[in-house]
Amino acid sequence: MSAVLLVDRPQLNNDNFIVMISNQKAKQMKLLHNSIVQLIGNDSKRTVCTLHKSDCDSDKILMSRLIRHNLGVRLRDAVTVLPYSYIDLGITVRVALMEKQTATGLDVLKCKELLVDHFSGCRRTIYEGNKFIVRAKFASIVFHVIQTVPGPCCMVNEKTQIVLSQEVIRYKEGEIPLSEISYDDLGGISRALTQIREIEVPLRFPSLFRTCVDAKTPRILLYGPQGNGKVSMARALANETGAHFILYDGKTKWDNQLKAKFDEAKNYPSSVLCIDGMDAIAPITSKAKAVEKRRKDLLDMIVNLDYAPDSVVVVIGVVNDIRKLHSEIYSYFVFEPLLHKQIKVEISDTASRFQVLQVCTRDMNLPKYLNLWEVAAMTDDTFTAAQLSRLCSTVALLHKEKIEEFKSITIDDFKVSFE
Repeated sequence: MSAVLLVDRPQLNNDNFIVMISNQKAKQMKLLHNSIVQLIGNDSKRTVCTLHKSDCDSDKILMSRLIRHNLGVRLRDAVTVLPYSYIDLGITVRVALMEKQTATGLDVLKCKELLVDHFSGCRRTIYEGNKFIVRAKFASIVFHVIQTVPGPCCMVNEKTQIVLSQEVIRYKEGEIPLSEISYDDLGGISRALTQIREIEVPLRFPSLFRTCVDAKTPRILLYGPQGNGKVSMARALANETGAHFILYDGKTKWDNQLKAKFDEAKNYPSSVLCIDGMDAIAPITSKAKAVEKRRKDLLDMIVNLDYAPDSVVVVIGVVNDIRKLHSEIYSYFVFEPLLHKQIKVEISDTASRFQVLQVCTRDMNLPKYLNLWEVAAMTDDTFTAAQLSRLCSTVALLHKEKIEEFKSITIDDFKVSFE
């Protein structure tokens, strides 16, 4: 029995090939926890995954960005789910490095060591044409599966011969590299993510959105302490929806650049135009005529987007302190509650800081017994995501030899770096 389900993302993400469906749907399909399923996405792209049961909606399937990438699908797309009876143990698999890696100094010998370590002590399922991620040395290393014997998929363990090709595989046109930021890379701001995701539909389906009566341009105001990922969230929204991303720094000298950015946005079916430091464009404390004209020009450019017939442009204003934003500009982001949103982006408690640390330490060789919650509790509510990221980077630099030799980082290493 097969089922067509809508793609969504889990709260906690990892690189394992695990998908989750509701208990009700699993019962209908006669699938057990840890069953193997085959997924079919866009352009008949396929993969196989381990199934876990979840309390999600019965029409959804939760999967990581890596699985979505392999299937060529985005959030809210449909995939077909089929039971998969049996997977053979792999005899030989041939893989290659992908381009645009975050790791540096990679050579054939080191990559082979990473692959052997990745597949030892466990069984991992891989599918021809898919990509998989090996995390080590404070970097994410992406590999492409060229061939499996037997094919088209197999279960890999320490007995499988792994052949590393000399070629480097390039991403296809239209594919967003896995090194680009996504929702999975944003920790501790789940509430803000939920709110910004409500704007996905206009970006995913711009033609349909434009047919709606009085479809105004969606406008989002992101505010909160500096260093918690407001601009990163805007960029992730664009990457997850396939929209064109444009960034303008409001702190730069005022010229025709911003108008050029608005014109550029209208050349694409869907765009995210992020104005970082929007309060600096027209400071609330200034009453100079030049500043007033600047503010009027900005508002005119935003309003004119409502009448762009062939594109949907989501304007995202980014400020640290919402009180410094001029009231006239502020009113343009609260006029329509359904499409105009104010979203506070903050890392407010220990649980949020714990989630940030989970993201920041994905590429570190942390032992399972290391309690990141204890590390999070060492910090206070003034810590931002950027500061937590720097803490993890400091640990990595101070204990570089441990990471390169695949030795475990300890809680004491964090305490020393924190001090």
